[in-house]
Order: sequence, then structure tokens, then C-alpha cells
Amino acid sequence: MPPPAIDPDVIATLRELDPDDDGFFREVVMTFLANTGPQLETLRRGWADRDPHAVERAAHKLKGGCAAMGANRLSRLCAQLEELARTAVLPESDADVLEILAEYDRCRAELEPLCSN
Repeated sequence: MPPPAIDPDVIATLRELDPDDDGFFREVVMTFLANTGPQLETLRRGWADRDPHAVERAAHKLKGGCAAMGANRLSRLCAQLEELARTAVLPESDADVLEILAEYDRCRAELEPLCSN
């Protein structure tokens, strides 16, 4: 069984910041999900356009947000893609982007149920 996509310690820390369950935790998670979708679309467009600068910027933004949410593997994948894009030469294979998209799906699948409580 693969490890969780979201670090449970980060989730616990975020929940501790909302001891009265006033909605802060839910807002943080929903904001992450709402912001990550458009950033992934920007990443996809940059990749499709073969624009390494757009890919680098999108991967950089994603990396930080993912790290803050505890999506550690997703953050690492974005960091790797950011470094790759810095070389200004993108590989022909879509494997890196597809792996990021798949990992985001895992993250979303773990986070969405946490907001329905």
C-alpha cells in the first residue's frame, strides 16, 4: 500500500489551528484545492506550448502550496519539474506532467472527504 498522499502530521497541525472547528481547516483545504486546479491547468498549457518558463513558474507555485498542505510527494515532483524547466529544454515525454496530475488526484481524493465533516 502506498503511503498517504497527504502528510497526516500536517493535517493534524492544521486541525490544531482550528480547535473550535470554526471552518478554518476546511477553508484552508478548499482554498488549496481551488487554487491548485488552475495552477495545474497553467502547467499543462505551458507544457503543451513547450514553454519552459511557464512550466517553471507554474511548478514553483505548485511546489510551495503543496508543501504547506503536506502533499510532500507532489511538492517534490513539482520541484523536480521546476528544475528541469530551468534548463529551458523540456523532454518530449509527458511522463513528468502526467505523474504530477496523477499525484494531485491522489491528494484531492484524500483531502475532499476531510472537508465534508
